[in-house]
Amino acid sequence: MDALSPSRELSALVAAGDLRRAGEWLVARHAREVIALCRSMVRERALAEDLAQDVFAQAFSHLGSYRAEAAPRTWLFAIARNRCIDHLRRSEREPWDDGDDDVDGFADDAPLPPELLVRRGDVDHAFDQLEENERALIVLRFRNGMEYPELASVFGLKEGTVRMRLSRALGKMRARIEQRDELEAAALAESCAAPMAPPSTARPRMIGAPPPAAVPPPAPRAAPGGAPPPAAPARASGVTAAKAKGGGGWLERLRALFRGPPEALVAAEPPPATPFAQALAAGETEPGEAFTQRLAALLGSLPGR
Repeated sequence: MDALSPSRELSALVAAGDLRRAGEWLVARHAREVIALCRSMVRERALAEDLAQDVFAQAFSHLGSYRAEAAPRTWLFAIARNRCIDHLRRSEREPWDDGDDDVDGFADDAPLPPELLVRRGDVDHAFDQLEENERALIVLRFRNGMEYPELASVFGLKEGTVRMRLSRALGKMRARIEQRDELEAAALAESCAAPMAPPSTARPRMIGAPPPAAVPPPAPRAAPGGAPPPAAPARASGVTAAKAKGGGGWLERLRALFRGPPEALVAAEPPPATPFAQALAAGETEPGEAFTQRLAALLGSLPGR
């Protein structure tokens, strides 16, 4: 039997009256993406998680009326984008006007060339120069792979306007990265043109003279009673350290609070496919414990079978 589309899969859970599993389905597939979108707009991790919690609370409150007019992630991203804009406006930070631009038939939506993505710091620096909605467009298009009709639905814009605004945002990023490279090249050229340091006044060692004796390292102290000194503890690897700290990923921690959803609810997200997507995703972090607990409480309030 063919797999159901995401819209039909979520609709089937809603139609069966199992809103808790429907909520778990949304969280397992899209929580990271919702947090990444919120963070791209507000730039603060804790605030992004607070806004993402509000997004899921609003989505859960409307799950019973979900009728698959839009794909689940399109629906969630539209809620997230509107929630972030509401916050920015209350903070007196006005994002762009949602009116249509003059559409340029030659808008360039190509991602940044790979040679400009060697250093993630360059991408971060350029990304920070964009407006909130421009950052959201970049993330959804190149990190999450959303197509133009889906982006137009999320932002309430025409497809031509989405193309134009993406083109402008990418142009700003290119210009910023190239400007930074030019400044670094100029600084390097200036340092190379600076006068050389005077030669050392240390007396050279005579040819044939023996090299100075190396100073041996201090011997370890013996333990009381003549026992050999204890060996230095081995440094744990990152994976081992994470396990020792009770790691394993936030979804695994949340699953323990899901009251046993099936494995299909926690399918792993595929890795980013392009260098640009990898650069955008590199700064993402695991959702915090407080966010996990709050989301589990929201899920626990939903009716289930």
